[in-house]
Amino acid sequence: MILVAILLATTLQAAAPAPNLATAGEVVVMGEKLKKWRASVRERKGKMVCTTKSSTGDQELDAIGCNAMATCLTQFKPRLNATLDRTLAAAERKSLRDAADRDLFTCVTTNRDTAAAALAERRYQERQGNR
Repeated sequence: MILVAILLATTLQAAAPAPNLATAGEVVVMGEKLKKWRASVRERKGKMVCTTKSSTGDQELDAIGCNAMATCLTQFKPRLNATLDRTLAAAERKSLRDAADRDLFTCVTTNRDTAAAALAERRYQERQGNR
């Protein structure tokens, strides 16, 4: 189990461009729902486990948030662990942590926005009878 349990409360800055104008409104609604979404992610037995703390009310959107967090935390784990190195000066650890947090936020929002746009497009196609 990872020593650090991470609680991320990410806010959707801006929705990714919608694949078409018909899905743009749905992407905006998803973005608003994701602003309120909160979760915690922990590593258990080498796997990231996400627990939604405040749901969007849409299981697929919650899963998108969890998948983005788990993917990015796995990718950023070495950098985050490096910020715990007590052989480094506190200011250096803080600088490393700030940079890792910024990059992690970018990773999560990019992954989440892309997946939300794809979900909106899939739902649109399903409503049109195109599967």
